Amino acid sequence: MDTWYSMGRRWKVNDHAVIQKLLEKSRHGCQLIMIPGNHDALFRLFDGADIGQIEIRQEDEYQTADGSRYLITHGDQCDTFCDRIPFLAALGALSESVALALDDLQKELLARFGRTKWGGIDWTIQKVKNMTRKHDQFEQRLVALAADRELDGIICGHFHLPCPATNRGKDLCQLR
Repeated sequence: MDTWYSMGRRWKVNDHAVIQKLLEKSRHGCQLIMIPGNHDALFRLFDGADIGQIEIRQEDEYQTADGSRYLITHGDQCDTFCDRIPFLAALGALSESVALALDDLQKELLARFGRTKWGGIDWTIQKVKNMTRKHDQFEQRLVALAADRELDGIICGHFHLPCPATNRGKDLCQLR
């Protein structure tokens, strides 16, 4: 649930179907845990609560079949912008939202005229993100979080880019 971006045009039928499938699994005994991040931070107020069939937690720990232990967290607590300059992070999200709305508009217009979709806005957004992240040491802070708790690694999704890696002997897995 993204409270920074309007979900209207971005919320698709398939998104609703995924939520319904998860809730159905919960009704059959599967434990659902929501770990809020910067875009749905208002849910952090409900840490430890059950909302419907979903438990809200700031983070969780997961143990694999081979005994490896991982911290599961959103990851925004290790993001310099979210942590130290939240206004700038929100402004960046607003700018991205406007750019994505323009992207939707240009895709519709190009489709009407039978033209190829242009991916320049996605490319630009990614370049700006990469530029601002170049020196922020996000991954190092994540790995330190796992190391401080003597865990084998960390699983997070803050940057929405899948990138499994190993850093200082700790597994780092960012999910989309």
